[in-house]
Amino acid sequence: MTGYQTRQFSKKRTTLLTVAVVGAIAASMLLVNFDLFSGFTRDKPGDGGSTGESR
Repeated sequence: MTGYQTRQFSKKRTTLLTVAVVGAIAASMLLVNFDLFSGFTRDKPGDGGSTGESR
């Protein structure tokens, strides 16, 4: 029974970890999109078409 509980606990923990990782990726994607919209990417040359335009 304790083995089963341990397995359930680790499964829950893995799910939490996955959610955290996905959330972090989503947050970074949102930040990148916000940077693109606000024109922050001008500071980083060679990232794409928008940087070429602003130069």
